[in-house]
Amino acid sequence: MEGTRSSRLVRAWRVSGAVLAAGLVLRTAAGVALVVGYVPEAGRGTGERWIGPMLAVHDPVAAVTVLAALAWLVLGVLVARPKPGRMVEAGAFGGMVVLGAMASASTWYQVQWDQAALWSVSTGVDLAGLWAPATSDAVRFLLIDGAEVSQGMFARTVVVMSVAPVVTLVLMCVGWRRSRSASSTPPDAPAALVADATLTD
Repeated sequence: MEGTRSSRLVRAWRVSGAVLAAGLVLRTAAGVALVVGYVPEAGRGTGERWIGPMLAVHDPVAAVTVLAALAWLVLGVLVARPKPGRMVEAGAFGGMVVLGAMASASTWYQVQWDQAALWSVSTGVDLAGLWAPATSDAVRFLLIDGAEVSQGMFARTVVVMSVAPVVTLVLMCVGWRRSRSASSTPPDAPAALVADATLTD
């Protein structure tokens, strides 16, 4: 009975990890697309029609990703429950993964700029995407939902949005690998070795 319950926990932990990994990969791809080709709604033409649908599916993908991260954290601790050391390690990796998923989700709204204020009236300034307005010398600040955001703050947010899902995915893979390595060694292996040595003597 205990073995069946343990196998179910492991299966659920793997499923939540698969969902989380898929969500992080999708968010990474969407982040790259925004960094390269984001255009404010007022300036979108026929070539930017993909932006609207991608932004529309962000909320459900973000919610599923964060929920999957929380499930991966809780189930990982339960799977590692026989050993306190493994529980702490699983909780540490799981906590960092949850924070990364939440950071990736929360910064999404903070990079969708509406207008860019320039230092002077300039022509030929291409501000398509996210990185251009974050680094262009012609930009003074940006307007996001009516709020004035400095260029430096915007640039840091773009970096976090771009890097967070990648770092989170790496942390999840490392945590999963370490848990697999730890679980491959039976918890009572030392006792078995002692018993074999006693019988041999």
